[in-house]
Amino acid sequence: MVQHNSLLTAPIGPQLARMAGPMALGIVAIQAFNLVDIFFIGLLGTDALAAISFTFPVTFVVISLAMGLGAGLSACL
Repeated sequence: MVQHNSLLTAPIGPQLARMAGPMALGIVAIQAFNLVDIFFIGLLGTDALAAISFTFPVTFVVISLAMGLGAGLSACL
């Protein structure tokens, strides 16, 4: 039984799009969630909005790291 690895033989452009597409959609979904989240937190007042704005970069780095590792590991499999 011969296994065929398309990462080695297929054109780079389509392979890159196939791997990066789901990650890009995930980032768009996270940003949409954050927009809705910020809207409702903004209704609570400026202090709550400032607290969320302060912690957002840390949250975004953790989520981006997890998504990047997930995309990289799925490419290895």
